[in-house]
Amino acid sequence: MTTVTTLASPQLNNVQSSPATMYHTIRVDDALEDMQDWVPVLQTIESAVAGDTLHFKYNSVGGRADIMSSLLAAMEQTEATIVSELVGNACSAASILFLRGDSFIV
Repeated sequence: MTTVTTLASPQLNNVQSSPATMYHTIRVDDALEDMQDWVPVLQTIESAVAGDTLHFKYNSVGGRADIMSSLLAAMEQTEATIVSELVGNACSAASILFLRGDSFIV
């Protein structure tokens, strides 16, 4: 099951940043088979702004090219920082999404 977890970044020493940044953890641990399963992920990517972090954790066999293309297009357009972490497999379509990251954890 694909899950999205969002946390506000902690404030240090009562210093406030403007705007607040968000840290999103997105687990890609299912095959990319049903577009409806990926709508929440697309919404999270599209709502992320500069200063936010999208941390993708991959363990997927890949899947449909149209779903991969939709996710990749959203990732290309976001101003958020994308962290790609390999926690298992990133096969086929998942490997292409993994390689879109700004930084990598293997």
